[in-house]
Amino acid sequence: MEENLIIVGPKWDRRVIDLVVPKHIDEIAVFVSGGMDSAILFYALSVMNPTISIKTFCVPRSADDAKTHSHNVHDTVYRMLKRPGSAPELIGTADEKNSLKPTQQLVESNRFKLIYDGVNHQIPLGFDFPEFAEFSDQHSRGERPWRVISDVVKTPFLPLYKYHIIDLFYKLQAEELIKPTHSCTANTVGRCGKCMWCKEREWGFNQLGLTDPGEC
Repeated sequence: MEENLIIVGPKWDRRVIDLVVPKHIDEIAVFVSGGMDSAILFYALSVMNPTISIKTFCVPRSADDAKTHSHNVHDTVYRMLKRPGSAPELIGTADEKNSLKPTQQLVESNRFKLIYDGVNHQIPLGFDFPEFAEFSDQHSRGERPWRVISDVVKTPFLPLYKYHIIDLFYKLQAEELIKPTHSCTANTVGRCGKCMWCKEREWGFNQLGLTDPGEC
């Protein structure tokens, strides 16, 4: 680790994450859905930039009960940081399919100079994962369809696959933060084991030869 640069991933696919917040920025916004990606992004930014004020936001999707899981993540992060903190500000509506509209809304509000989002690359194209074919074929570049393109929105995980992000938990010794995260979009509690998000999470741990310590 050099300054805020962290190398993550298995030996056969090392990648560097830049978590530097420019010195002239004193406050940033971070979307925290309750999933693994945003949870470790929130924690990593807090650890690597201790003097920066971080305001978090959650899109309260009813489909996966994002509000509850985001609160659980916040409680764990603040316990790990050994300091008090506030709950996320809710933005958007319960029937949102993703964070696209709420992110654009926050950008247009001009409240923050930088907004961080944990969006990342989906399962690599060309791999033999039949269960992902219907999703991967939709996006020739393998990118998530709900990313807001703006100089204000920072996506440090964009070049990463799920196994890179999982490895970041271990690099930062933040394994306990995995437990409250929720990935399934079919169930509000537990996992269906069939949706893209459950499958991707399982695939990420398998790539690292690790057992998922979480239950959600």
